[in-house]
Amino acid sequence: MSLMVDRWAEGWAACREKPLERDGAAWLVRIGDEHREVERVVESPSPEEARRLVARSDGPRRWLTVLGEPDAEVAAELGGLRSVSRVETMMTARLTAMPRDRDAILEERGDVATVSLMVDGVEAARGTAGLAGDFAVLDRISTDERFRRRGLGRRVVDALGDWAVSRGADAGALIASPEGRALYLRLGWADLLPVASYAGTGGAEAGAAPGDTSGCAA
Repeated sequence: MSLMVDRWAEGWAACREKPLERDGAAWLVRIGDEHREVERVVESPSPEEARRLVARSDGPRRWLTVLGEPDAEVAAELGGLRSVSRVETMMTARLTAMPRDRDAILEERGDVATVSLMVDGVEAARGTAGLAGDFAVLDRISTDERFRRRGLGRRVVDALGDWAVSRGADAGALIASPEGRALYLRLGWADLLPVASYAGTGGAEAGAAPGDTSGCAA
């Protein structure tokens, strides 16, 4: 699983246009937004690694995202942090070429592409994909609440997948919210790992988790 997690981290950092650094067993991304100064992402850490990463998550804008179900010892280490997301899901799927959606507006920036769909002059849905080797990572798939239940989320996913295939990718990965997961399951994506995000204490409100797709209702 580690290779796919590594590819996801590479593609996610590309989508966010942020450098990716290694920090022990974790990946470190310097987000620098209103919710997060830095975010560390780690898969199934040992208790010792979890303790080290928790110590580094020493403020409300220092996030730690854990992929995989923590055992009792790791969960105890994480207990000193504040949960900042519902449990989400890393998912994957094989990608295939799709018929071109003539209404999809594609903006390409190197190994990153953004797709948007307009309805009556309003951006109704959008999403981003970033390449990492032969993987494509989908990120921030969202549909304006005024335009949900019209299949727009599916069309954004299909258009991004088609772009990724044209660039040599054959598999996709993403992190889905509970609402987003329902859409992706219908589209043939499969669950890989549970994902939960934490931060140091300090009273700040939670922001969006790494792959938040809560707005992608079809």
